[in-house]
Amino acid sequence: MFSLSNNVIGKIAFASDFFPSIGGLLDVVTGLQWKLGRCFKNLDTFFEKVLEEHLDPARPKPQHEDITDVMLGLAKDRTTVIRLEKEHMKAVLLFTVANLLHCFDWKLPGGLKEEELNMEEEFGLNIRKKVPLKLVATKHNWEENK
Repeated sequence: MFSLSNNVIGKIAFASDFFPSIGGLLDVVTGLQWKLGRCFKNLDTFFEKVLEEHLDPARPKPQHEDITDVMLGLAKDRTTVIRLEKEHMKAVLLFTVANLLHCFDWKLPGGLKEEELNMEEEFGLNIRKKVPLKLVATKHNWEENK
């Protein structure tokens, strides 16, 4: 799922960004609109599975509730003013994943230096790296930025 999102979001530029009047047609013809739609469908399916797992009555009761448990509890509570639907929960989960990714520093693996990266390019409608960039996540030190 994340490799697909990387392929769609990280490696393309939509023609409609550069040519607003005809770019949308180019995006359809090149299949970029389809790839983007498939990426979002895969994310939607993943978050749907997360919700289904949390709703499973056979699921062992966790020691601590996670954000999904809290949202499902709010959705079941008929006394709240807010009505949480599955689509709302999926949107919150998406932004939670985005924030989680933001909490890491990303480094090159195995002591690789920036100047050692393979910067060969592939050509197509746009130019992209021939060899995908792989990074290692390390916990961000928030104290260092004060």
